[in-house]
Amino acid sequence: MRAFFLYFVFLFCITSCESEEKPPADLMPKDKFTEVLVDVRLLEGAYASRFSRVDAAEFKIDSYYLTLFQKHGVDKQQFLDAYSYYTSRPKEMEAIEGIVMERLSALQATQEQLNAELKTFQADSLKRDSTKIDSLAQKPAIQKKKP
Repeated sequence: MRAFFLYFVFLFCITSCESEEKPPADLMPKDKFTEVLVDVRLLEGAYASRFSRVDAAEFKIDSYYLTLFQKHGVDKQQFLDAYSYYTSRPKEMEAIEGIVMERLSALQATQEQLNAELKTFQADSLKRDSTKIDSLAQKPAIQKKKP
């Protein structure tokens, strides 16, 4: 009897490990999910930098999420279902997060480059010799045309 029970437990463990859950038919494709997740990370980062905690902010983030999901043509439930599915598969989620980090790093590098160019532009504009400009000098009076 005991051998039968152990055999049953062993068989159950093997069959449960072999059966892999198939993805739902309406699952958001991996590339689409990655695009949405990049924007979600940007939104949460921007929001958290303004309001120290996303979940305790005076202004709720839900309306921003709604706008973001509308931009991508998905709804909140589709995103949550995809997030749940991919997080239950650590290798897939790790690959997705790697792509997200690459894209966010590229965006950050672009922003840093733009900031450097802006700083250079502002520094160049201050190099003009403002000592030659006489703000108190009289401008020529506007003369009326004689009829």
